[in-house]
Amino acid sequence: MFKKLFINKNTIYIFMFIFFTSLFLSYRDPLENIFITIAFLGLILIIKNISFLNDKNNLIAFIICIIIFYIMSVLFIYNQHYPITKKSNLRNNNSDIAVLLVYDGESPKYNMSKSITNINLKDEIVNKAMLPFSLNKIKKQYKSIGKSNYKSNTKKIADEVNRILSNEYKIYLGYLYDTPYIEEEINQILTDGHNKIITVPIYLTKNKSYCLFRERINKMHLSKTNAQIRHTKDLVDSESIFNSFINKINSNINKEKLLNTGIVLIGSQEGSKESTEKDFAFRNKIKEYLIEYLKISEDRIAICWDNNSGSNYIKEVKKMLEYGVGEILCIYVKPSVTYIENNLIINNLLNEIELPDGAKIKVIDGFLEDNNFIYDIKRRVRSKNVIEWN
Repeated sequence: MFKKLFINKNTIYIFMFIFFTSLFLSYRDPLENIFITIAFLGLILIIKNISFLNDKNNLIAFIICIIIFYIMSVLFIYNQHYPITKKSNLRNNNSDIAVLLVYDGESPKYNMSKSITNINLKDEIVNKAMLPFSLNKIKKQYKSIGKSNYKSNTKKIADEVNRILSNEYKIYLGYLYDTPYIEEEINQILTDGHNKIITVPIYLTKNKSYCLFRERINKMHLSKTNAQIRHTKDLVDSESIFNSFINKINSNINKEKLLNTGIVLIGSQEGSKESTEKDFAFRNKIKEYLIEYLKISEDRIAICWDNNSGSNYIKEVKKMLEYGVGEILCIYVKPSVTYIENNLIINNLLNEIELPDGAKIKVIDGFLEDNNFIYDIKRRVRSKNVIEWN
């Protein structure tokens, strides 16, 4: 059986199909077209010789080949990951304080090497084992949005923060899942000679991303470089951030149709129980404001989640449509929400819900960029600089 496994011509056909299908799933144009052609040729040759599977030993060898070649393809693809430089060296001595704004990050276009690195950083075993399929899912998401302006939008935030802070601060921008990765940007900070660093993580609560950010910073062992680092808190207790979301919702409501308007406040359950409870409480505060000051009926405001839990946004939107609500506003209450996340919400709603005549669903971008948000960052940075540095 094993002799057949390694010398039979069908082994070559299986390799062509499995290995190049994996490459097709992972790579983008123009390589994906070349790989699918080779994979399709392999499939045709397998089908033409399908009678060899009538033998039990051949069938076992066939299955073993599939497993081996799939593992080979995963290892080959994984080796194309983006290497993050983590070595830190403090050079010179710059008295300015470095301020690092930390966002999730999202590449403008699909980038396989960075996507592999991000899957590895998230440490999700299933996505690692199904690497070609995980990459293909990301590739499809990028095809759906065309291009993400996430990076340019966060750059605008950094420019605004730089404008309102005094000259004693130097603003940097780092990402968890895009370049420059936070490790790379801290290396740049140290290379520029800054030994005092204030990080500003743009997260509503201490969710999974916030905890990952702190964990990755700790792994850099910055104390060995004589650098001092301070972190601002999450944003959940900020009145300015609350007002930012209120203003965003308020500016998208048709005041003439308030009685026929529904609001769906979407949150994320990624993180600890405490993080989830704070996320819920923040959105409940928004709900109470909308009821008291905009006079929106309580049953027209839903607090739900972005996953398949009992109260996800699709179920809540369906429920509101059944009540006869004519216009529904959905907002992901997340100050760093990405283009892909918003697009997923839109596509899921379009795929799952058939709108009655005259009904409208509008997805509001939860990304924060107004003056309330900018000045809140300024306040947070300055509050961390009040305490004397060593």
